[in-house]
Order: sequence, then C-alpha cells, then structure tokens
Amino acid sequence: MSRIAVRGVIVGAAYDTPGMETYINSGLITPESRVRAALAALTGDADAELYINSQGGSVFAAQEMVNACEEFRQRTGRGVVVTVGALAASAGSMLMMLAGDVVRAHKNAKIMFHSAMSYTEGGPDAHGDTAELLAKVNGEVQAALVGRTSLDPDVIAGWFAEGRAGWLTAEEARAAGLIDEVIGEMAMPPEMGRTQMTALGERGVQVAAFAADGVETVQEQALAARLEAVEAERAAAVAQATAAESRVDELSGQVCDLTGQLAEAGGALSAETERADGLKTELEAASGELEKLRAESARLKASVTRYGAGLEIGDGTDGPATFAEAVAAIRQANPKMSGERAWMEAAERFPALHEAAKG
Repeated sequence: MSRIAVRGVIVGAAYDTPGMETYINSGLITPESRVRAALAALTGDADAELYINSQGGSVFAAQEMVNACEEFRQRTGRGVVVTVGALAASAGSMLMMLAGDVVRAHKNAKIMFHSAMSYTEGGPDAHGDTAELLAKVNGEVQAALVGRTSLDPDVIAGWFAEGRAGWLTAEEARAAGLIDEVIGEMAMPPEMGRTQMTALGERGVQVAAFAADGVETVQEQALAARLEAVEAERAAAVAQATAAESRVDELSGQVCDLTGQLAEAGGALSAETERADGLKTELEAASGELEKLRAESARLKASVTRYGAGLEIGDGTDGPATFAEAVAAIRQANPKMSGERAWMEAAERFPALHEAAKG
C-alpha cells in the first residue's frame, strides 16, 4: 500500500504554500490539498493507506480529505485503509471514521470526539448563525457515530456538550465497532483487588483498563450495552406484535358485527320483497276486476247507445210501444225532468205514438 500521512493540524489549501513547506514536512500541519494531490498521483493496483496522527483542525478540510478518498475509490476501484497512530482527535477522529474502508489503530492510540468550535466576530445574529452551523456539523458527526457503533446515543450526545469530550482507547473503539483492527494487541491487564483500586483512586490515579475483581472490562461493558439494546429492540417488536394481534381481534369483532347487521338487513329486505310481491298480486287482481268493470261499462254504454238509437228511430223494436211508455222512459232516464217537460219531449221525439195517443 502507498502511505499518505496526515500529521499535526488539519488545515485548508490556503496553507499549501512554499512558505509553509517547513511546517508541512515536519508534520506540524497537513493541508487537505496535499492529501488530494497524493491520492491523484497513486498508480498501480494497491490500496491507499491514510496514516492519521492528528489533534484535529478544520472540519471542512477534513471533509475535503474524505471527499478525496471517495473520489480515489470511484476513479481506481481500489480501497482506502486508515491507520491511526497515537492520536486521532476532533477533525482527525471524524476523518478516521469517514475516510476508510478498513480502519485500524495502534494499541496505544487514543481517539477523541467533541463538539465543533469556532470564533465569530459580530453581533448576536452573527453568533446565532455560527451556532446554527456548529449544530449542523455536530449533528452529522453524531449521526455517523450512532449508525456505525454500538455506543449508547445518550453517551455520544454527552461528548458533544459544552466543554466535554469523549475519549476511547483502541480496544474500546474496536469493541464499539468504530475500528476493525488493533495493531499490536495489548497484553491482559494485571488483576487488582478493590483495595488496590481504591488506593489508586484516592491518589488521583484513574485506571480504566485494570480488570479488578467483579469489575467488567470495557469490551464487556460494550457487549452488555449492545445486548441490552438488542433486548430492547426485541421487547419493542413483541409489543408491536401484541398491538397488531389486538388490532386484528378488534377488526375481527367489527367484521362479525357488520356480518350480523348485513344478515338483519337481508332479512328485512326479504320481508319487504315478500310484501311487495303480495301488493303486486293484489294489484294484478284489482287490475283484472277493473278490466271486468270496464267491459261491463262498455256493454252498458253500448246498450244505452242502442236504446237511445231505438228511441230516436222509434221503430218499436227496442223502443216504447206506446206514448205513455215513451214518457215513462224519458222520466226514468231524466229523474229531475218535470212531467210536463217529459211529455213534450216524448211528443217531439215520438210523434207517431203521440198521434196514436190523441186518436
């Protein structure tokens, strides 16, 4: 692999000048443009190695180094291996986390994350804009840490509080899933009892790597935290399944209720249909009766017509035989007509019978 070193403070391309060459060569600063140029000059089929020993620096310069590594992968199809020396802090730890396909660290490496910092000149609004920018940078780094490690999100958030920082050893970083390999495995720490641990604590010595009686190692703590997270996920899944079963039962009850209502509605519809059929039968019978009445009416009308015609004709076939019968027939047909008027009507309509009556 071809090694590209990122040493000292990570700075922007503005520092890549002949006047800064001494500082660059001595490892005090590393401009992002030097990393980009070194990646562009690599030939062959080997992967690139980015060696980081940096206390941090410009977030944006570190992000440009990340972009340069991604462009190298896309251009060549080769990978990038990140190796951490003694220190990868601040922007250096962000570069370590985001730049490599494989990340490894020396056994004595320390890795540090903290909130981004800046300086602003201006009034309240200018400071507010800077605070908003810092919140965005911190949010991106925290999201990457939560997604790539098994660390508690609340612990990660605590690292980014004002004045705080999160420090990890190489072993702790590997246990959390942040790096893939520790170069030169550390020997097992000596066992110490609680008395020795208490004595060291009282003298202001903080020991994080000793495996005291009954004290979990950092790796065990990380695994326990991961196990707890998995158990919480399982419990959440069980709760969701239970809620889903309850919802299914509720919907099944609603389906049963609707089925019963539909059956009741079907019964009512059948009754109404039967009633309609009965009314239809009655209507058909009434229609038949009406047709009979109409036929009888037509017959009577025809008889009246024939009778009227006989009265007009006066041939005696269907009409009155005498003048008195003619008067009586007219009176019967016109009950409100006076006798005198009926007599005059009969004389006018049946003159022959009238003459015969006078003789």
